[in-house]
Amino acid sequence: MKALYLLAFLLTGNHKESEQCFVDTIEEAFKKQAVFKDWVESWVRRSLIKNAIHVVSPSTARNSEKRDLWGVRQGDTQRECEIDTVTKLDPLERFVFVMSILEHHSDRECARLLGCKMDEVAQLQMKALCCLADFGAVDTPFNGHLLPSG
Repeated sequence: MKALYLLAFLLTGNHKESEQCFVDTIEEAFKKQAVFKDWVESWVRRSLIKNAIHVVSPSTARNSEKRDLWGVRQGDTQRECEIDTVTKLDPLERFVFVMSILEHHSDRECARLLGCKMDEVAQLQMKALCCLADFGAVDTPFNGHLLPSG
């Protein structure tokens, strides 16, 4: 459950929309009649991504979206965690980064779900990686611990 909520947060960048995506996905899971047992996890993750796309509309979203911090509490330092660094990306860059780099969807699948061209997906991947490098998080997506499965 934590990994699914984290995925929702990385995509939406705020807690309210993350909760909405998470709840919508869980409700859908209980309404579905049959999903093969071995496909449940990938089906749920894909459904969550589709719900996040519906909620955020990253193709038309602007930089004025409300972004939350992942877990800053009173008295914490201003040091941003890796998750907050990803949520700083523009919406479409963030979706492409999370879907293609963290979730390992093909460029073709990302383009289809996001309603853009494959070459645009490749450009957005590079732009996102450059932005993350500028934010000082160049090793974040590759450490293998950001989005655990299960």
